[in-house]
Amino acid sequence: MNTPSANIKNWLIQSIRNGKFPPGTPLPTRHQLMAQFNVARATADRAINDLISESWAYSRKGSGTFASIPEKAEPRLFFVNASLHFAQRVCSQLQNRIPYELLSLSEVNAQLPRISKPGSRVVWYIPHENSFHFIYMLANASVPQILISRHHHRTSFVDTDEIVGVKSAIDRVHAIYPDLDWGLLLPPFVPDLPYWYEREIGAYTALHGLNKIPNLVVRAKGTTPHAYWQASSEFLEKMKRPQIMFCPEIQLASQLYSLTYERKIRLGQDLHMVLTDFEDNLQHSSGVYMLERDWDSMADTTAEWALPQETPLIQKKINYKSFTGDLVLV
Repeated sequence: MNTPSANIKNWLIQSIRNGKFPPGTPLPTRHQLMAQFNVARATADRAINDLISESWAYSRKGSGTFASIPEKAEPRLFFVNASLHFAQRVCSQLQNRIPYELLSLSEVNAQLPRISKPGSRVVWYIPHENSFHFIYMLANASVPQILISRHHHRTSFVDTDEIVGVKSAIDRVHAIYPDLDWGLLLPPFVPDLPYWYEREIGAYTALHGLNKIPNLVVRAKGTTPHAYWQASSEFLEKMKRPQIMFCPEIQLASQLYSLTYERKIRLGQDLHMVLTDFEDNLQHSSGVYMLERDWDSMADTTAEWALPQETPLIQKKINYKSFTGDLVLV
């Protein structure tokens, strides 16, 4: 026996199929359905939401719900704030079978009517805090989305396993220098950059497993160049030589790196640096160990997600890709 919401949904689907509501035309409002079928608001809402989730309709905030036919929906990928290299890597894996567009975050609001249409898939490349207003809006409209290098329980995502990657790196470096002390040079708390703190948690977890307590922890008071200079200078003044330093933020680490030459601190002897981002300028420096996110694997996973007509829910964390001038961390 069908429920009232299922009866409404089936009536709407039949009305779309027989042309009463052609694709792109408005569907009856919640209040019209409540009056026509004598049902409660929750029942009408459930019918509309089910219709949207099955791609028989799409919603535009403030404009209503519009008819669609799933098999006639044209797939299109929208990359938000993505690099051209990343988008091209994804589309090459798809053999260019799905058209794509590159959008900046500022363009998303104006393009919402197009993005909300059935067939659309949205790739959010390292979305920032102010992106989530649109992510939630599109999730409510059942638009498939995937987050790159971020994660959220409501959408697909492919991200780096920060905690496992950092622990692996620290374990490997500790195996080479088991008697050296560890220090942490940390960025300030910034809510929009949670991966900094996942890396920090990974460092504390790894050091705890090795029965190591950091002998020096310095946290920058801001993200300005001056704040980074102050924190780096404080770390170098207080550190015990030789020392291993872990830093989860490459700009902060680069500031300290530049100060080592001014202070005549010998990398690879007085100081070893374990970093969670890759910087070309530091690649061949002695005593610098760098981890890099595996963007190509993230792109390949994005292509796997985008290819099927019914996009699956993929929530995946992958390992770091590793580089250093002294040691290959794998």
